[in-house]
Amino acid sequence: MLNVTVKRSFKVALTAAQWALYSIEGREEAAQELNKLAEEALNNSATEGEAAQAIALAQDRYSSFGAADSEGYAVMYKLLAVAFPKSQD
Repeated sequence: MLNVTVKRSFKVALTAAQWALYSIEGREEAAQELNKLAEEALNNSATEGEAAQAIALAQDRYSSFGAADSEGYAVMYKLLAVAFPKSQD
C-alpha cells in the first residue's frame, strides 16, 4: 500500500550465555555489540532475509566468541521468528 510506513521497535538485551558465546574474556562486551547490531537489523530491515544477512554478518564478526556456531544461529532464527512472524493462514 502506498503512503504507509511501518516501524518496528525491538530491544535486544541478551546475555553472553543467551547468545551461547564461549566462556572467554570479552564475551559480555561481544554480547552487547551483538545485541546492538541485531537490534539495528531487526528494526531497520525491510525483510526477514535482509535482517538475517545483517545479523549473520555481526555473528561472523564475533565468530571467535562462538557467535557463528550453530547455537548462535539458533538464537538468530528465534529473533527473526519474533520480528517476522509467519502468517497462520
